[in-house]
Amino acid sequence: MPILRAVLILLGAGCFYLAYTYISVLPSERAEARRFRSLEEDGVAVQARLVSLQARPGDARASAVFELDVPGGDNVRGRRSVRVTPDLRVGGLHPAVRHRQFPDRFELGTAADMARIRRHHESAPRTALRWSATAIALGTALALTSALV
Repeated sequence: MPILRAVLILLGAGCFYLAYTYISVLPSERAEARRFRSLEEDGVAVQARLVSLQARPGDARASAVFELDVPGGDNVRGRRSVRVTPDLRVGGLHPAVRHRQFPDRFELGTAADMARIRRHHESAPRTALRWSATAIALGTALALTSALV
């Protein structure tokens, strides 16, 4: 019986830790949702030029530097992690969305991509809250069961 009680207490503590982990994700997901909503609402579709690409052999992702032309003749550069695909060529143009007021804030992709990513970041907190509520309920049930054993 003491072993069963200890196992139930550890499982209950694991559930509470899982709930804490899910809840700790909420602020960053909400911030990302706000950032992508801002890009979706105030964004301007532009073409980003790939300036440099640094990939390690066998790695699926690469570090890329993109350059955007902004009004006033300035250029803005930003480093992004991109998936290595055959269409990545230095000097090639890629679709991007930049913020109208803050030209250094941009993301690669189209406006439809920004909407899809925003919806994902808006639904992630709801999913995390559901999972954390389930984990808390399970942890409480396990803790109460260990008290009865």
